[in-house]
Amino acid sequence: MAELSKQSAASGDQPGVDAKVSLTNANNHAVEFTYGVQKMIFEEILLANLDMFDRARTQMHLLTEFVSKMASSHSVKDINSMYQGCSQHQIEFLRRDCDRLVRHHEWLVQMTSKLIGIYR
Repeated sequence: MAELSKQSAASGDQPGVDAKVSLTNANNHAVEFTYGVQKMIFEEILLANLDMFDRARTQMHLLTEFVSKMASSHSVKDINSMYQGCSQHQIEFLRRDCDRLVRHHEWLVQMTSKLIGIYR
């Protein structure tokens, strides 16, 4: 019994120190996690802003192309060929936009899993 008393007295400081160290580590991880989340949100806002401007620029380009072709068409056949060409451009734009969204979501999933994986 005396040996147990001596061991607990000798290691009496150890549980308090371990608790302080683990609390400090937990706080550091929480701060790093919060910083990572803030950084990810900021990057998302920036990327959404850039995508919005790129999409608006492309739509304006398609609209001006449509208007110029419409102005230059003089017959129903010209209007039909113009419509087919412009609809093909619109389909290509939608395909690129969907591809960009898929790549963005893949990146988002990777960053989220990386952020969560670091702090397990």
